[in-house]
Amino acid sequence: MKKTLIIFLTVIAIAGCKGSSTRGTSGNDNIPSLGGLTVPLIKNFTPAELVIAGRICESLEYKRNKMNQLIDNTEKFAFTGTWKPCNLTSPVDLAQYIVSISNSTADLRYVPASSLSHTIPDVVTNVNEPIKTLCTNITASLAVSNFIQYGGADYYFKIYNISGYDTYELAKRAKNAKGTYSLVSTQSVSIITKAIPNLDIKISGIEKFRTLNTNCTGNSDFTSVSHTWVGATTAYKLPSEL
Repeated sequence: MKKTLIIFLTVIAIAGCKGSSTRGTSGNDNIPSLGGLTVPLIKNFTPAELVIAGRICESLEYKRNKMNQLIDNTEKFAFTGTWKPCNLTSPVDLAQYIVSISNSTADLRYVPASSLSHTIPDVVTNVNEPIKTLCTNITASLAVSNFIQYGGADYYFKIYNISGYDTYELAKRAKNAKGTYSLVSTQSVSIITKAIPNLDIKISGIEKFRTLNTNCTGNSDFTSVSHTWVGATTAYKLPSEL
């Protein structure tokens, strides 16, 4: 009986170790973090977290609707940022740069005025996955998981408010060459929402801070791009408001 118990506990321990790199699990990983952002444990959001998520989704929807009505490449934002390539320990500061808002394709884009290649071109909206699924889920149920499976990958959300900005962290795990799931990217996005007192509604939904970390070659090294919204350099108004 004692020998049988030892064998049983050994099997359980081995399964637990393997479980960290299989789909739909979280916790320890062969790549534990990227840019200091880890894979959070799978859980349902608390009521307070759902309130924050609701504000984020509402603000992103407002921004998407507004930007899609702008004249293409007319309205402009100023950003500062940093960039860290593979094999470099510390990020490099990017001088303030200007982007125009492009709505000529299905996905909204930030187009740099200069030939910068180390920026984040995509605009975060409520219709891009996995945010789209999250926003749909929080309107349909009070029990909403922070774990979403989409397009063959696993996504893990962490939601909180910091310094007045509603923020989400997103970790992505996907199948690697060994057939197990490991961390391939993390990001942190702080959104301008009505959590900010006396908010100017016209800037609702803009990404105040965003950092995107991407695994390099299957080890713990990563590239990192971040940007901070400085402000609009044009009126940032709809044609009807001009």
